Amino acid sequence: MFFLERERIKSTFLEDFKNLLRKEVPNDRTDFQWHHPVYDKRQMYTVDCRINGSSKPVFIFALPNDSKVKDATISLLQFEK
Repeated sequence: MFFLERERIKSTFLEDFKNLLRKEVPNDRTDFQWHHPVYDKRQMYTVDCRINGSSKPVFIFALPNDSKVKDATISLLQFEK
């Protein structure tokens, strides 16, 4: 049985996240590293993947660590405003 080292898993997490979404969601419905073009011109509150094409967009965050969870929480609070 092969076990991946923790560092190897960290380095492939975002790539695996993107590959999974590309496999499951049509390319024309996904925007990776999305930010709001009007309210976030400085790209401070990016979303790892925005899925569009429905009445409300879906924001998906890849959360490999506590720092990224904090950033995602701040982004969601800003979008709510």
